[in-house]
Amino acid sequence: AGAAVVAAAGAAVMEATDFAPEIMMDVTSGLCSVAGHLPFIAVATGVLGGIIMTFQQSKDTDENVKTVMVWSASIKDWLLLVAGKIEKAAAETESTLALFEALQESLLKLRSHLDDNNKRWRITKMLTSSSFKRSFDLVKQSVLELKNELYAFLDQKSQ
Repeated sequence: AGAAVVAAAGAAVMEATDFAPEIMMDVTSGLCSVAGHLPFIAVATGVLGGIIMTFQQSKDTDENVKTVMVWSASIKDWLLLVAGKIEKAAAETESTLALFEALQESLLKLRSHLDDNNKRWRITKMLTSSSFKRSFDLVKQSVLELKNELYAFLDQKSQ
């Protein structure tokens, strides 16, 4: 439960700072002392929270917006849940760290699409663009790879 709390706190700080690089580095370095995977979880959940907030602010009723919001919220909750399980299983392997890092990078790229389009209030149009779709597919692929790796690792640990 401690890792989930630390990840949630890190995510909240990340979201609140609006991704100011110097604050992000301080949070990340602080969380690094706790565990290798937690900084990636904290950044990813913070980015997901920012994505959700951006869509809520768009005041759009488009079904695509709702779909991305629901998906982002579920992945954010899943990451917080996984943080505690990983801590208990000591899953700080190179493969999971690399997958968490890949997820973080793909989410940050997705967030940059939102930042670019949010200034112009073109969220609905952005969702149908090919570059957003590629970025969103990359995030979904990162989540699937991470889920599969963690499932295999945690399943092996439970046997």
